[in-house]
Amino acid sequence: MAVITKSSVPTLVEKFARFQSLAATSDQPLAQGSCRYETAPLNDRFDRAHLLQKYVGDNHRVLELGCSTGYISRLLKERGCRVVGVECDRDAARLAANICDEVVVADLNNMAWIKTATAQLQGRFDVVLMGDVLEHLVHPEEVLRGVRQFLLPGGAAIISLPNIVHWTQRLQNSLGRFDYQSTGLLDHTHLRFFTVRVGFDCELRVPSR
Repeated sequence: MAVITKSSVPTLVEKFARFQSLAATSDQPLAQGSCRYETAPLNDRFDRAHLLQKYVGDNHRVLELGCSTGYISRLLKERGCRVVGVECDRDAARLAANICDEVVVADLNNMAWIKTATAQLQGRFDVVLMGDVLEHLVHPEEVLRGVRQFLLPGGAAIISLPNIVHWTQRLQNSLGRFDYQSTGLLDHTHLRFFTVRVGFDCELRVPSR
């Protein structure tokens, strides 16, 4: 039986450095397309999918921007929500169409998406959901302003953002690493970086008229 002493147990820094070393030397190309974002929901109250569906609530009309394959939309449908998705990746949109009530194929980086969505959609929404979407946009502030017209009075935009100063990223930086990846904090398609301070108050509310 092997004896594990304190000195033989790798520290957190050593584990993290080993992981990053393996990732950096991997020959795997960075994944492309929105289908790469689909993940199974975790039985964890801090899991992003769990939190998003909790904040959206039950029996709401939801517009999900950047719906990918509809893996979040599926959870919302199980809660009685009617979900319309907007997705730029046609392969992902085809999969989402099997889950969402409707899918609009449009690129949020082209502000013509608003005209496209307006022409196809009927009525407005209780919630506009943007789960890890704004960091992929050239002008996220324009998209935020644009979503107001899709919200009912008293409606809300619910947003999640990756925190670029999360402790795991700070540790990586301290080791001199800033390696882009297929998904995660350093997703290679991220155009913007956010912190908790910047993103904390990103929920928009439409005043009642």
